[in-house]
Amino acid sequence: MRVMIYRDYKEEGWESMQVYADNLATSLRRMTKKLRVDEFVAFPTLSQHLARDNKLFRYVFRFAVNPLFAPRHQGDVNHIIDQANAHLLAVLDPKKTIVTCHDLIVPYWVMHNVHPQTYKKRIKRIVELWRIGYLKKAARIIAVSHATKKEIIDTIGINPEKIAVVPEGVDEIFTAPLLAAELRSVRLRYALPERYVLHVGTTHEYKNMEGLLKAVAHLRRNDRSLKLVKVGTPWTRSQSRLIDKLLLAPHISHLGFVPKEDLPGIYASALSLIHPSYTEGFGFTVLEAMAAGCPVIVSDIPALREMAGAAGIYINPAITVSDIRRIYSAIHSSQKRARLKSLGRKRATYFSWSRTAKLTDAIYREVAAQQRKNP
Repeated sequence: MRVMIYRDYKEEGWESMQVYADNLATSLRRMTKKLRVDEFVAFPTLSQHLARDNKLFRYVFRFAVNPLFAPRHQGDVNHIIDQANAHLLAVLDPKKTIVTCHDLIVPYWVMHNVHPQTYKKRIKRIVELWRIGYLKKAARIIAVSHATKKEIIDTIGINPEKIAVVPEGVDEIFTAPLLAAELRSVRLRYALPERYVLHVGTTHEYKNMEGLLKAVAHLRRNDRSLKLVKVGTPWTRSQSRLIDKLLLAPHISHLGFVPKEDLPGIYASALSLIHPSYTEGFGFTVLEAMAAGCPVIVSDIPALREMAGAAGIYINPAITVSDIRRIYSAIHSSQKRARLKSLGRKRATYFSWSRTAKLTDAIYREVAAQQRKNP
């Protein structure tokens, strides 16, 4: 059986989608030789050259070039690995096409919770709703969490039996033991502070960076040695202004994007990962942190409850005074941190790419069998 995986363009910057596609394809190929796994995105080299710094060209490739050539590369089963490309169902055979839905944050949460609703944001919402509507045509939908499945059912009204929950996995690099020399090397290379809390990921509105910054400012009132280390996208203009207002600039290290092989050491050296998102579909960085032995303090929202279980310290995204106390207590108690590290490592073993591949392969075979029954 031949499976065609339809990917995102790399220059669009959706790192989590690249992680998902890379690990799923690799794990499927390792699992069985009976499955041929191919991957497609139209003219990736040309797109990288033309669209890397040009949003208009990115739209042209995503909405015109890719759909034009996608039908010529269909497999026995097609797998669109990002719901943002669900519009490909307009040109692919829907009876043999699966879509992975990671979340519905953009069309629903952002558009209802981010103000002001500018003209551009309204246009974007219309486009997103149009795109997401194609999920109804798919043979099956893979949701990465039960929280995402519920969101799909509640907002689009799709039959629950059509949606399978297949959690994502964690790269083995995060579960491998780290030597003391490796930790020292990472600390020196990035000039990491002696004591820091960590955030890894984007700075989009739903990530609640403002809440994180205010929490760090509160924590520093009783702990002047505490720093914040940020990995990932740069601060927005408004976030930078807030950093200046809170007098936090000297106490923040922004590392930008770092090689994957350095991330385990950055996680393991932190007092805790703080992840105060308003909403999530899954939460790759929380899973990576747990696997690397970093205690996690996360928003009390369905997807993160589902992922972290008993291994998480939960806070309200609004980050109240009691939440600040809870965070302070967690990062200042070596006993609590040791317990959370142990629970996190144990919890992370549930999420493996081999398990993701096995469950996904079963769905491929169901769809292929249905095709043979009803060609």
